[in-house]
Amino acid sequence: MIKSVRASLFVSLGLLIHPVTAKAEDERTCIPQSEFDTAFRDAVRGPGPAVSTARFGLRSLCSGKSFATRLQELRDQAFPEEKADRDRKHEALMEEARVEHAKAENRRRIEQARADELDRLYYLAEVAEQERRIEIARAEKAGAKLRAARLERLYASSVPGEDLTTAVVVKGNAADNRAVEQAMNQVDAIIRADASSWGWNSYLPGSVYDTQLLSRNSAYGNYVIFSRFKYRDNKHGWVKIEYAARKFKCLTFHDDDYECRQIKDSKSSRLMANVSSELFWAIVGRGFKRLR
Repeated sequence: MIKSVRASLFVSLGLLIHPVTAKAEDERTCIPQSEFDTAFRDAVRGPGPAVSTARFGLRSLCSGKSFATRLQELRDQAFPEEKADRDRKHEALMEEARVEHAKAENRRRIEQARADELDRLYYLAEVAEQERRIEIARAEKAGAKLRAARLERLYASSVPGEDLTTAVVVKGNAADNRAVEQAMNQVDAIIRADASSWGWNSYLPGSVYDTQLLSRNSAYGNYVIFSRFKYRDNKHGWVKIEYAARKFKCLTFHDDDYECRQIKDSKSSRLMANVSSELFWAIVGRGFKRLR
């Protein structure tokens, strides 16, 4: 009895275990390509629904290809014209992609070239700006040296009492330049006119020299002219003539105590005027006394 029970159990277990083992062995066994081709060669030719590979379960091709890849190869073998048309379309798409890529690359290079050119121009502009600043600094330094040299020359031949900080010649317009030139040429005539009022010194006509422009304000036509001259006894003197609105304003001689005065209003003329006035009133006073 016991032996018969054991035998029936063994048979039952065998029936239960055998299908699982067979299924596992089927999943581990690969599908030969020839078997796969035989199963689907005719199916891929028809216009029917999609081919089903469910019959092979989880098994795979021994060649390592996927079912879809091998099915497409079988269809390409059956319809070479279709494959050729698909290849042409694929090649056309690839060519279009290459063209677009080339265009994009060309645009990128152009933009890069523009960016590089902008960088170069920015660099050149910065270098030019630095050079401009250097040149401006040099010019200012040179201008300062010229101004200093001019002041040194003015100190060497300066007029007593002249404020050298204002003794700077400023370039004027054409009309102003003509007026200044004319005024410089009239120095001799002005001294001659004033010399007629001198009581002690005697001017040597035509002896004017070292005539120069001390200062100028072209906006208002104001300027100052300085000149040296000689007396008949060979002594030297100087005169400073001021103009306002391009018209004679006053003059100052070296012995006028830096007083800017009018022509013929010299110390001698004023002294003679005072003496004459006193004599006149003295004579008049005596006359009144005699009348008394």
